[in-house]
Amino acid sequence: MKPSVKRALGGLDLSEGYFRVPPLRLGDVREALVREGFRSTRFQFRRKGQVFGLVKRLSFMKQLHIRAFSDGTLRAELEAWRFLGPLHLLRDVDLKTARRRLQTILEKYNIRPLKPLK
Repeated sequence: MKPSVKRALGGLDLSEGYFRVPPLRLGDVREALVREGFRSTRFQFRRKGQVFGLVKRLSFMKQLHIRAFSDGTLRAELEAWRFLGPLHLLRDVDLKTARRRLQTILEKYNIRPLKPLK
């Protein structure tokens, strides 16, 4: 990936399995996520170029966090619930499961990614 693209995305490495949708569809993505129970949170680090970040609590231990960027890139992370204290620092983020869940939501609302990123 070109360093300029990586910088524009706040240093994110797009090889981790992100999705990209047309930027004009980000409003539709946000609406679909809200319908699925995602909520805004003020307890998140906003990355450069981030348009929105939504969270859905899945269980006592886990939450699904979706970030959307101005170029249409979507990133999903399955992570430990933020109020479990230092546990969120010890656990790895599950990108594969999170990506599958995001893909299911996008399909349900007929939002087609431009191309799955590898």
